[in-house]
Amino acid sequence: MAVSCPETFAPVVSIVPYNEFDEVINMVNDSMYGLNVAIYTQNIMNALNTAKRLESGRLHY
Repeated sequence: MAVSCPETFAPVVSIVPYNEFDEVINMVNDSMYGLNVAIYTQNIMNALNTAKRLESGRLHY
């Protein structure tokens, strides 16, 4: 997906639909840049378990 691949150097939020959770992890980790990732959930354990699987320079949850 074009919005998640090139570096924009601007504040951009991508909201991407998915079918399987592993698909999301692979999509995030497939980026060459991976500067910033945010996880929004009401379940802190889901956030922590997801954070362990993501490759990113900075993570917010």
